[in-house]
Amino acid sequence: MNFHLVWGCDPSLQFESTWIRFLLSGRISSELSAFTSTEDLHLLEDSDHIYLVESGLNRLRKAVSNDELFLHDRSRQIRLGLLNFDKLTVIHLSDEEGFDGDTFYSLIPQSVPIFRNFYHTRFSNQSNITTFPIGPRNIFLPPSHSEFSSNSLQRTYPWSFMGTLWPSGSRTLAVSTFLRTLPHGYYFGGESFASGLPLSEYRQILLNSDFALAPEGDRHLDTFRLWESFSCGCIPIVVDFNDTVTSLLPNYPLPTYSSWARALDHVLETFTVPSIIQDMHFQSQYWWHQYMISLRHSFFNPP
Repeated sequence: MNFHLVWGCDPSLQFESTWIRFLLSGRISSELSAFTSTEDLHLLEDSDHIYLVESGLNRLRKAVSNDELFLHDRSRQIRLGLLNFDKLTVIHLSDEEGFDGDTFYSLIPQSVPIFRNFYHTRFSNQSNITTFPIGPRNIFLPPSHSEFSSNSLQRTYPWSFMGTLWPSGSRTLAVSTFLRTLPHGYYFGGESFASGLPLSEYRQILLNSDFALAPEGDRHLDTFRLWESFSCGCIPIVVDFNDTVTSLLPNYPLPTYSSWARALDHVLETFTVPSIIQDMHFQSQYWWHQYMISLRHSFFNPP
C-alpha cells in the first residue's frame, strides 16, 4: 500500500507543515496538492491510503466574508467526494476555536480517524478524534535537534521569554514575576506575532536557557514556544489555570504550576542544588523524545 500526503490547504501558510512531514516521515510515498485543483487526486489508486491535511485558518480571519467561507467549504466537499473514506486519515490544523470542526466533521464518517490541533471539550465524545500538538517549527526539528544538549551547566540564562506581551493572558504577569527576582534572565518583547527576534537567534537563546516561560497563547497552552523549548533541551515552565495540561503533556514527569509565583519559588529552589536541574533537564528531554516516538506511531496506528 502507498501512503500519500494530500494538502487541502496551502502548506506555505501553515507553520505546522514541517512538523506534519516529520511525523509522517518514512511512510509517505508522495505529496500532492489539492487546495487549488483536484487534478492530482485522479492519479491515486483505490488501495492508496491518504493523509488529507485541512486547515481552519479561514475561520480565524477577522474580515472573512460568507462568500469566501462558502467557496472554502465547497472546495473541501469536492476533495472529500474524490477520496475513499476507507483509506483516509484527516489531519486538521489551526482550528483554535473549533468553528471549522463544527462544519467539517459532519462531512466525514466517524470511522475516519481525525488528528486535530487544539483540544475542545465539545469534540471529546467523538472516538475518532485525536488531539496532537502544534509542535515546533522547521529549524527545531530533527536532524538539527540532535545537537541539542541537556547539560544545564553550559547555559547562560536561568530563564528566557521572547514574545509579545498581549493584554489578554498571563504573559505580562509571567515576565514581571521572573524579572523582579531573577533579572539576569533573557527577555525580548515583540510588538506583534512573529515580529521579534529572527528564528535562528530565538533558537540560540533557548539553547542557552535552563528554563523557558511558556504561558498560554491567545487561546491555548499549546504554543510553538512550548515545543521549541523541549527541542532545545530547555525546560518549559507551564502554569495551568484551566486544568488542560494533562491532555497536552501526557505523563509529563516534571511539575507544572498553579501560579507564576509558585513556579518562581520552585525554580529558585532548583538553583540551590545543581544536580536537581541536571536531573530535570534529563527527565524533560527523555520525555520529549519518547513523546515524539509515540506521536509518530499514533498516526499509523490510530485508536
